[in-house]
Amino acid sequence: MSFGAVAAITITIALVLIMGIGLMSYVSSLVKNAYQIKVELRNDVESAIARMDMEMDRRGKALRKELGDDTSKLRDSVQQDNERRIKEIEDRLQKTLQDLSAAGRDEKTATQTALTDMRRRLKTLESDVVAIKNDLSRRAALGRAMRDKDRAEQGEPVATAPAPAAVPSPREASSTAPQSAPSAPPATPPPVAPSGGQRLQYGELEG
Repeated sequence: MSFGAVAAITITIALVLIMGIGLMSYVSSLVKNAYQIKVELRNDVESAIARMDMEMDRRGKALRKELGDDTSKLRDSVQQDNERRIKEIEDRLQKTLQDLSAAGRDEKTATQTALTDMRRRLKTLESDVVAIKNDLSRRAALGRAMRDKDRAEQGEPVATAPAPAAVPSPREASSTAPQSAPSAPPATPPPVAPSGGQRLQYGELEG
C-alpha cells in the first residue's frame, strides 16, 4: 500500500473525526439553547401568570369598591325614599287629624249654640207660662171680687177667699220641696143672676 493512499485515508479519517466533533458541538449547543429557551419561556409564563393574578386582584378590589359604593348609594337612596314616604304619611295623618279636630270643634260649637238657644227658648216659655198663670189668677180674683160685690149688693153672705198667690216658675217649683199635701181649692159659688145693670161674668173675664 503506497504512502499516498495511507495519507488519504488518514486525512479522510481526520476529516470525519473533525466533522463528528463539530457536529457534536453543534448538537450540544442546540440542546443548550433549547434548554435556555425553555427556561426563559417558563419564566415568561410564570411572570405573565403573576401579572395576570395581580391584575385580577386589582380589578377585583376595584369591582368590590364600586359595588360597595353602589350598595351604599342604593341603601342611602332607599333610606331617603322611606323617610320621605314616612314623612308624607305623617303629614297626611296630621292633616286628617286636624280636619277631624276642626270638624269636632265645629260640631261641638254648633251643639252648644243649639243647646243655648233651646235653654233660652225654654226660659222664655217658662216666663210666658208664669205670666199666663198670673194673668189667669188675677182674672179669677177679679171675677170673685165682682161676684162678692154683687152678693153684697143683694144682701147675701160673702165667702172670704184667700188672696191669690203668684204662681212660681217650674224651675222654682222643682227646686222647692213640698212641706205638706196641697189642700183642695175652695169651691167657687155659682154665679148669681144680675138684679140690675150690666156686669161681666167670670167666663167673660177669662175670655
